[in-house]
Amino acid sequence: MLKKLTTPLLLFLCILSIPSFFYFYYSTQTVEAAAGDRINYELPYPGILPGNPLYSIKSARDSLLQWMMRDNYKKAQLRIQISDKNVRGAQMLSKDKQYDNAEKILIDGETIFEKAIDDTINAKEQGASPTSEFKTKMKTSNLKHKEIISDIMKSIPESERAAFKKSLEQNNENAQKLQSHL
Repeated sequence: MLKKLTTPLLLFLCILSIPSFFYFYYSTQTVEAAAGDRINYELPYPGILPGNPLYSIKSARDSLLQWMMRDNYKKAQLRIQISDKNVRGAQMLSKDKQYDNAEKILIDGETIFEKAIDDTINAKEQGASPTSEFKTKMKTSNLKHKEIISDIMKSIPESERAAFKKSLEQNNENAQKLQSHL
């Protein structure tokens, strides 16, 4: 009985992930660093956010895509995109005063970004060194994350700021890791 239910469920999840896989695989972003204070890096629209009943399905899909990706370089690209979406989602949620959800996906986004750095290091160790464009994208993305976290911290009540400091610290650690390894 369980076997009869498991096979269709796995088939459904695989079919559900195919369009997303090709979207992530073939999508590209242009990256430019601005000369001024603001970072000129466009974060993608996050789609479904925490609080939506379908968010757990989106989160499971993202985890499945990360797990299925075997090429470290491609996995790093995917993780940067997911991380960027989480940071943008945190920005949107904080504007709606949903600070708990914003904190949750912001920390998740910075954790995923750290994994992207690790994937890039692993790819480099295996002989697939990242392009200079990709290195620039990673550094610019990290700077944009820092800018958004700082903006969020300025706009939220003092009582909520302590929770977001952890994300800022993690972002600074990611910046140091990028600087030392790439």
